[in-house]
Amino acid sequence: MWTEDDIRIVLKNDPDAVPRAIKVIYQYANENTAISEQRLVEFRPAFPSQPPYPVYLYKWLESGKPLTGHHLDNAIRIVHKYTDILAKIANGEVRVGKSSTKIPPTVNYNDSTAI
Repeated sequence: MWTEDDIRIVLKNDPDAVPRAIKVIYQYANENTAISEQRLVEFRPAFPSQPPYPVYLYKWLESGKPLTGHHLDNAIRIVHKYTDILAKIANGEVRVGKSSTKIPPTVNYNDSTAI
């Protein structure tokens, strides 16, 4: 069972976790438009000419480009606001995309020294 703390450890220690999290949160926000959480609005395209920053990050990643520098730093700050949703997705409580998204084990998440 994944907890929010487990997700924070993954985001801190796995270099691929932040881009995956951006993509998964974007998909979750846009597949669940009935959810009225105000914080998810930033992941929904508003005006095509001026999309919210998380939408820009998602489209950047989908084009095959990596996040680096201040964009990576901003993405890290953004995904940490959604650890509760990421934990639900990792635990299979909610589905995203064609199949439920699981975070593959790439680091020792129970290592208390990793925090």
